[in-house]
Amino acid sequence: MNNKYNTNDKLDFLIARTGTLIKLFSKQIFNEHNFEILPEQFIILLTLAEHKELYQREIGLLTVKDRPNINRLVSILEEKGYVERAKETITKPEDTQSRQVLKVKLTNSGQKLVDKIMPIFIEFEEIIYSQITNKELETCIRIIKKINNGIREKVKMQL
Repeated sequence: MNNKYNTNDKLDFLIARTGTLIKLFSKQIFNEHNFEILPEQFIILLTLAEHKELYQREIGLLTVKDRPNINRLVSILEEKGYVERAKETITKPEDTQSRQVLKVKLTNSGQKLVDKIMPIFIEFEEIIYSQITNKELETCIRIIKKINNGIREKVKMQL
């Protein structure tokens, strides 16, 4: 019998469950290695390592986190000395008033922490992808990116 309510066969439910399992497993790995940050904080550091420096809003767009969450995560990382924030004044051509924005960059301590965690993070990824081939992974990434792009423009949350 075909059950239209079977969440085991619904892609959105499967993606959400998989995301939850990955978050739980990453927290477990970070706890086992006594890392002084959480996986969601590591994502911020990794994003900054890739882009050198970003406005907080850009970090939110890249990590799909809202402004209050980004502000909280960056504040924690700043207190620990892993990132620095600098105020910048910008004026858009269409605006008559300038406004202040925060640009965030990785400190040397932050880069050292990324370098320390990265080998474990690579092992973590190898474990979570161990049940699929590289070709299946590439296909999965391509499809998820398509879904992501289709949803992103419909999301009304302020990132």
